Amino acid sequence: MFRQQNLYLLLFSLYWAQGLPVGFMTHALPVILRAQGVSLAHIGGFGLLMLPWSIKIFWAPWVDRHAISHLGHYRSWILPAQFLTVGVLCILSFFPIQVLDQPFYLFIFFITLLFMNLTGATQDIATDALAVNLLQHDQQHWGNTFQVVGSRLGFIVGGGAVLWCLDWLSWQPTFLLLAALVFINTLPILLFKEPSHTSHSPHQYSQPSLVTKIKAYLGYFSQNKELRSWLIVLINFKVADGLAGPLLKPLMVDMGLSFTQIGIYITMLGAVAALLGALIAGWMLKHIS
Repeated sequence: MFRQQNLYLLLFSLYWAQGLPVGFMTHALPVILRAQGVSLAHIGGFGLLMLPWSIKIFWAPWVDRHAISHLGHYRSWILPAQFLTVGVLCILSFFPIQVLDQPFYLFIFFITLLFMNLTGATQDIATDALAVNLLQHDQQHWGNTFQVVGSRLGFIVGGGAVLWCLDWLSWQPTFLLLAALVFINTLPILLFKEPSHTSHSPHQYSQPSLVTKIKAYLGYFSQNKELRSWLIVLINFKVADGLAGPLLKPLMVDMGLSFTQIGIYITMLGAVAALLGALIAGWMLKHIS
């Protein structure tokens, strides 16, 4: 029987490995691109790198139905995805970032990162499914905690710590170190023997269509005026944050802030402040009606 502590360590390592490259692309990449003279228009276009995470629902059923059985169903998806991520990071360590202001090299850089995001999104599908299959009902709370902590730590290290390292190390050692961290977090799943899962035929039960699910979700907000108003607030906030967020760190580069200043004071301490805010909000929701 897989020990409970080992299960939490496994999930923590998987979500940490997943968060490292995502943290780099969402927090460190805009700073690096701007420092290399890439235009704001091109930096904004790099937001498309996160597209695989938005459309992963289209190949999630395929991941759920097909696998290499002797490796374990979801393990056979997670291992190749993480080894590919390690390989891409090693390849990127040899990329000449000083030529990123040239369209051809910028395009090659974009395609390479897009491929890494594709593997990361696929790993996320398999990891979430593995967690659902392994966690008992009374373990789900702690499982979700280790998921959030692992992914957030990945964001902090992949974003803030990478920027800090780039001020002290060159591009290649920093990326090789990032690849090593992903590889170390691959060891728990490499040593893990996945139990067999009960497979369900798609004809055994009917699933509601995507349109039906969206209507049901929006129907929740149409129950009363307060919920409709809250939906408008949420949409406006996320749209504004999505438009302004990617340009905030390039603006700091233009203002003369160093990688270390942006990495530590903005990215790392900002993430810590966000976690503290979430804890305070959770306490307030529980104790203040």
